[in-house]
Order: sequence, then structure tokens, then C-alpha cells
Amino acid sequence: MSTRRTAIVAAAGVLLPRAVPARLPADATESSLREALRRYVDAWNRHDVPAWAEALTEDVRYTRGVEPYRPLEGRAAVVGEVGELVRSSDLDWDIVRLRMRSDSSATVVVRQTAGLLPKVDGRYVSSLESMPAVSRWRYEGAWKMWFFSAHKASALAAMKEDGVE
Repeated sequence: MSTRRTAIVAAAGVLLPRAVPARLPADATESSLREALRRYVDAWNRHDVPAWAEALTEDVRYTRGVEPYRPLEGRAAVVGEVGELVRSSDLDWDIVRLRMRSDSSATVVVRQTAGLLPKVDGRYVSSLESMPAVSRWRYEGAWKMWFFSAHKASALAAMKEDGVE
């Protein structure tokens, strides 16, 4: 009986797929992520809400850096609440840290500055800076943002969780 069990276990080891460490697809590079980040900011600065929203996953979780601080869940909720800000401000992201992960995701820490329109004498009527702001991106044939927080406490917690503090 034990010889038979050994043969079955050995056969299962040959027939069952072995766990292969997760690796990023060949086109999910840091360079392609940086290009996705550039397109995200560019769409915002063109005030093109549909193009900006295309960079978000359907299940995105988004927390703004201003009141109210509640997390928004899902692309429709984020676009419904943040879309007006996209239409009425300019955005600048300075990448502070970027960490590629083997599970087809990445964490990006940015210094975010939003300049509220209109400009008067070449200056924004008001601007807001969030440091740190954290975004998490997933590669699904293209890089898409699935998490964002400009709320300092939750951004710091996400940085610690992802090892990018």
C-alpha cells in the first residue's frame, strides 16, 4: 500500500503544475509605468475626464487629501466626485519613490500639487500640496491605478505596508 501511495504522489508531482514565482509581463516595465503616470497627469491637465478615468480600474479605491476624507469605491464613484476637480484644476506629480512588484503591480509615492483654476495674472487662485500621496497600479495589459490616497495618515500607512516609507 505504501509503494502504491508513493507512486501516486510521485505521479501527481509530475502531472500537477508547479508554482512558478510571479513575474511581471515583459511589457510591464518601469518605463511603461512612468508613461502611464505621465498620461494620467496629462489627461487631468487637459481636463479630459473620460481619458483620466480610463487610467482607473473598475474597483479603484480613492481618498482625497481634502475634506471629506472618506474613501471612494469604484470608478463611477471616483469620477462622480473627483471629476469636477479634474475639470477645474491642474495637477503636478513629482515621483518620490517607485517600487515595481513581481505580482504585476507597483507602488508610486508622489508629491502632488493641484492648482485651482482660473489663473489670475499667471498664478492659480489657490493650490494644494499633498505629501505624501500614494498610488498603486496594476498591469492588466496596460497600467491602471487601483488605489490612491492623498490623505496623509492613510498614505503613510500604505507606504509602510508596501515597504516604500
